[in-house]
Amino acid sequence: MIRRTKKRWEDQALGHIGRREARTEFYKDSASRINLNGEWRFLYLEAPELSPEGFMNKATGTDWDIIDVPSVWQLRGYDRMHYTDVLYLFP
Repeated sequence: MIRRTKKRWEDQALGHIGRREARTEFYKDSASRINLNGEWRFLYLEAPELSPEGFMNKATGTDWDIIDVPSVWQLRGYDRMHYTDVLYLFP
């Protein structure tokens, strides 16, 4: 008998991982801002279940690639663009 383990992204009780507390932009306050632009370490995997053990703690791995943020990783040579809900006449 094959026992299937539940993947983290399939857990309906899991609301987020490492997300900042939600707040509105309607009011200006003294909360700190984070600029996400820049160069980020990037590890492309064929599927999330192939993530290495302790994935969330290894984002500083030296064997990871560097990618510009903001960008589209499919246009940087990783995988291909994915289109849904429309049948295109070209691949």
